[in-house]
Amino acid sequence: RAAMEQQLRAPMTVRLRPEPAADRGEDGIVAVNLTRPFDLTYGRFGVDSQRRVNWADALSQMGLSGQELRSDVTHFIAGPCEEEQVSACLIVFDGSYAVLRDSDCLAEGLRAAEALARGGRAAAATAAALQLHVQE
Repeated sequence: RAAMEQQLRAPMTVRLRPEPAADRGEDGIVAVNLTRPFDLTYGRFGVDSQRRVNWADALSQMGLSGQELRSDVTHFIAGPCEEEQVSACLIVFDGSYAVLRDSDCLAEGLRAAEALARGGRAAAATAAALQLHVQE
C-alpha cells in the first residue's frame, strides 16, 4: 500500500465505489408522521390497495374482522421504507409504549394490542413481553 501511495501524482481522478458487503446503516431510522393518519377505506388505488391487503391479512391471521377489534388502530404515513410494506408498529398502552419493527410487525402488533385491550392474564403477559407495565 505504501508503495502505491508513493506512485500517486496530483492532479488525479479518484473513483469511489461502495463496499460489496451488506450495509444496513440507512435502514436504522423509521420516520412515522404521527400528524398524518390515513383511512384505509379511501385513498389512492395502487399503494392503498396493498395497505388494505396487508391489513386484511393481519386480521385474518388472528381470525378477526375489523368490527371485532377491541383495540383502537390508526394507520399513519411512514418512511423511508417501501410504501407497500409496514415499517413499524407503535403500541401505546397505559402511558407506556413499545415499537415493533420485524417483518411481521403488523400482525404481531395487532395481537399485542388485542391482548392488552382484552385485559386479564394475557394482557399482563403481553405487557411484560413488551416491557410495559400493566396495573390490574
